[in-house]
Amino acid sequence: MNMRSGGSSGADRISSLPCDLLQKILGCLSLDDAVRTSVLSTKWRYKWVVRSELVFDYNINKELLLKTSIYKVLLMHQGEVHKFSLLYPSSNLFSDIDNWILFLSNKNVQELSLAFLTCFRLPSHLFKFQDLKHLELNSCKFHPPPNFKGFRSLVTLNFQVVTFEPMSFQVFLSSSPLLEHVLMVCCSEFDSFIIEGPNLKIFEFSGRANSLCFRRTPLLEEIVLGMPFNMLESFTVPEPQLTLDNIKILNFKNLIFTMVDWVAYVLDLINRCPNIERLLITVNKTETEFLKHVLAYATKLEKIYIATSADIRHRGMKMMEEMKQFP
Repeated sequence: MNMRSGGSSGADRISSLPCDLLQKILGCLSLDDAVRTSVLSTKWRYKWVVRSELVFDYNINKELLLKTSIYKVLLMHQGEVHKFSLLYPSSNLFSDIDNWILFLSNKNVQELSLAFLTCFRLPSHLFKFQDLKHLELNSCKFHPPPNFKGFRSLVTLNFQVVTFEPMSFQVFLSSSPLLEHVLMVCCSEFDSFIIEGPNLKIFEFSGRANSLCFRRTPLLEEIVLGMPFNMLESFTVPEPQLTLDNIKILNFKNLIFTMVDWVAYVLDLINRCPNIERLLITVNKTETEFLKHVLAYATKLEKIYIATSADIRHRGMKMMEEMKQFP
């Protein structure tokens, strides 16, 4: 990088740029490269310490180096940390991670991503992150303290393999009034999962539950429900819920027609979403009677596309002729 001008003055044009623009430049670099800019000149020695995004990718062969680097970065860092990401550290660093999260609790973190290979119990000071807007957790124990009132600024939530107490988790969701997007994969088992959220727009769920029910979700537009192999066979249709007039997209993954209760719930949900414009269903076998019901109730649909596997493709034309007769 040539930091000198073409003139004889030898001026350092990059160093004279406004501070916010310099931070945007540093933000385009990886954290390692941003730190390396400290060797460019004395003016650049500490410019990286106000970087607002700290992303650490774990490498088991460099664990000690990573640990030392993180402590060094946090010790020298100045200002706010808008984004912090730590991906797949070993359990050897769990006590250190507690310290790092404590340090970050006063840094106005807005985006936090933590992913682990073995389950990590989140420390209580994480629940002080009241500026948090985006939270992504993978393989964690999420157990807030009794006085926890939710993340008041939270917009997106991504939980994968996260354990929690179901009732307190539902209270947590309802106590996060700005929440717009919830994604949950293989988390704790629910008996009856009641989803509430005045600003919720997208809800994605794959896991174990006996029933799912949507209440007070006036802005909800998209529902994605997956049925992995461990979905409870006793899945039941919940008590009647209000019509979901705002739903535009329904997406059902891995639907198995032999699980009658689950199919009944899917049909009930379709019936309660009169304005859906896009319906996605992934199944192992096509059932024309199911499609007949869908076409009868999904009155806003303008196009339907069916992809069949090779072993039943020869039935495709016959199936299409049957569907032409459906209302």
